[in-house]
Amino acid sequence: MDKLVSVCVVTYNSARTVTETLDSIYEQSYPRLELIISDDCSTDDTVEICSKWLESHRERFEDAKIVRTEQNGGVAANLNCAIRATTGEWLKYIAGDDLLLPGCISDNMDFVRENENDGIVFSNVREFYTDAQGNRVLSDQYQPAESAKQYYYKTAEEQYDRILSVCFTPSNSVFLRRSLAVEHPFPEQYPYNEDDPQWLHLTKEGIKLSFFDKTTVLYRIGDSISKGRGSSFVGERYHYSRLAYLYADRYFELLKRDPERARQLQREYFLGDVAIILLGNRKNFFTRAILYIFKLLVGTKKVS
Repeated sequence: MDKLVSVCVVTYNSARTVTETLDSIYEQSYPRLELIISDDCSTDDTVEICSKWLESHRERFEDAKIVRTEQNGGVAANLNCAIRATTGEWLKYIAGDDLLLPGCISDNMDFVRENENDGIVFSNVREFYTDAQGNRVLSDQYQPAESAKQYYYKTAEEQYDRILSVCFTPSNSVFLRRSLAVEHPFPEQYPYNEDDPQWLHLTKEGIKLSFFDKTTVLYRIGDSISKGRGSSFVGERYHYSRLAYLYADRYFELLKRDPERARQLQREYFLGDVAIILLGNRKNFFTRAILYIFKLLVGTKKVS
C-alpha cells in the first residue's frame, strides 16, 4: 500500500500566489496525500483564500487543514508548526508562492523506495516568474548548479565541511521522513534563514543529504516569504538571521578550516550592514555609488 505523504504549505501574505500553489498539489499523481497549510499570521486574505479553496478540493486529500502560528515568528517557526500537524510518513515542504511539478511526490517516493536508507532527499528546481500579463515564464536557471551536485555523493562529514563554506542545496526541493523532521525541528533562532542552518546541523549529526537528478519544483523568482528585497539592497530580516547564523554556527569553525573564506564572509556581511545602517537600504544613485566605494575598499562584489 502507498504510504501517506504530508504536503506542508507555509504561507505569509501569500494571497496573490497561494491558489496556484495549492492547485499544483491537487494535481499530483500520487494518491495518498495529506495537506497542511500553516500560516504565519498573514495580514492579507491568505487564510480566507485557502479556506475557500479547501471547501471545493478537500475530497482529494485524506486529511486537509489550516493551522496558524500564535504570533508571527518567521519561516522556521511556521515550518515547525506545520510539522506538528502532520501524520504522514514522508513530508514535502513548499512555500505559498512556489509550485510542485505534476510528478513531484510520485518521483520522490519512487526514489526513497529504491534507496531505503535515505531520509532526506533533494532534487532539481527550475526558476520561473510571472510576467506583466500574468503568464508563467520558465527560466533557463536551475538549482543546484551542476558543479554542486558532486557534494551529494560525498559523506555527511564532507557535506558539513562544504556547507560551512557555502550551502549547495535547493531547499525548496527537500523531501524527508517525518521522524527526522520531528527529531530535528528547524532552528527558530534564525527565523528567516531556516534552511542553511538545518542542513549544517543534520550533516554535523552524521545525516547524509541525498539527491536524485530530476526537476520536481518550480521556484518563483521575486519577493519570497523571507528573502524579498524589492527596492532594497538586502532583505533586512533575512540578513540579520544569516548574520546570527554565521557567528553562532559557522564562522569560528570555518576560520580553522578555511580562514580566507571566513574573512570573505565577514566582508560580505559587513557590506549588508553598510547598506542597511548607513544607506538606509535604499537603491538610489547616491547610495549605489557609496556602496560601490565600500565594495572596492573591502574587496568584495557581494552585498550580503
